[in-house]
Amino acid sequence: MAPLVGVGIGCIILLSCAMAHSVRDYPPVDGSFNAHLEAEWLYERGQYRASADCYRQILRHNPDDAVALNNLAWIQVEHLGIDLRASLKMAQRAVELRWHTPEFQDTLGWAYYKLGQPDRAVAPLRLAEQFGRGDPIFPSHLGEVYAALGRRAEARAAYQRALELDPTCEEARRGLDHLDYD
Repeated sequence: MAPLVGVGIGCIILLSCAMAHSVRDYPPVDGSFNAHLEAEWLYERGQYRASADCYRQILRHNPDDAVALNNLAWIQVEHLGIDLRASLKMAQRAVELRWHTPEFQDTLGWAYYKLGQPDRAVAPLRLAEQFGRGDPIFPSHLGEVYAALGRRAEARAAYQRALELDPTCEEARRGLDHLDYD
């Protein structure tokens, strides 16, 4: 990544990182701040493999970097569909390090779901919704898992909670539509 020019761009990227994760996770204290910025920058541009490579590099230097563990797990599970079992272990470790971070709980639940274990996904996704009040993606993910488990009433309620938080949440709207057509 080219060096950041001007305070404005740097502040915008830092704010993006803080919003994407937890403000308390930034800046990393191990000197990996620029690598985190680069990984986020690549991720936001849909360059998932390159972003994953950045997170792998961070983890080579600090295997307990909770943000890098979580984000690499998310990229591999959601965007690349690779190394799902290793991703689950990374998500579990991130939660061990920062159990109160809703994004980490969400990644853990989503990894269980993508591995075909929706029953194990419920608890972390419920925690993600509890810790991350205000973010519609958490109840939306929970709704998808409930739907996969055949728990239609709970799925509908979760999707509706997501839409109450953000009426434009496409994942929740699609989930409700899917429930209505089944």
